[in-house]
Amino acid sequence: LEAQWTRLMSLEGITLHNFEISASGIIYALPLPGHELYVSTNAGDTWELRNIPDSLEIWNIELAGEDLYLISSSGMSGYRLYRSTDLGRSIAEFPIRNSWSIFSCGSDGKLYAGFHTGGEQDSIFVSGDHGATWSAVAPAFDYFWYYEDALSISPTGVLWAISHGALGRYDEPTGRWVNYDAGAEEFTFTPSLYHMPNGDVYMNSW
Repeated sequence: LEAQWTRLMSLEGITLHNFEISASGIIYALPLPGHELYVSTNAGDTWELRNIPDSLEIWNIELAGEDLYLISSSGMSGYRLYRSTDLGRSIAEFPIRNSWSIFSCGSDGKLYAGFHTGGEQDSIFVSGDHGATWSAVAPAFDYFWYYEDALSISPTGVLWAISHGALGRYDEPTGRWVNYDAGAEEFTFTPSLYHMPNGDVYMNSW
């Protein structure tokens, strides 16, 4: 709030790919490459290391409440979704039959993902049982890439997305995406959307 930042030195020397902070203040840090996960319960002063199997590469982490979700990719087994309820100490796997592009967690605990369905139109799917089953909830916004896109759920349950340098909001009554071209640039490596209680939307890009 005072426009001042203090660099966190406890992960010095580690290239950070992504991080998430739970409502209770637990910090999850995902370095590159994605074979490790760091967890801090004291605002980043110290960290506990969680080792990821060498056969998996975690490329995104998301939080639904206090539950941690990890999305992995490996050449042999494809995409996998994992869930942890004990600060990453143990993870449970949910098989995924389709290729993933984007993923997000709603404040109500529901999971949202963009799937490459192969031959069919790419769609947004939702799961209300921690990823065990999925159902289509919206068409894809433009064409989702793997790393240059983001999907987000506002506190009121509205879907937002970044794709191909465009920002979109899904209008459920019409079943269509409302496109906002201004402000969204192409090829953001790790795009993110953030929602404020007053409805404002913040995003990062380069």
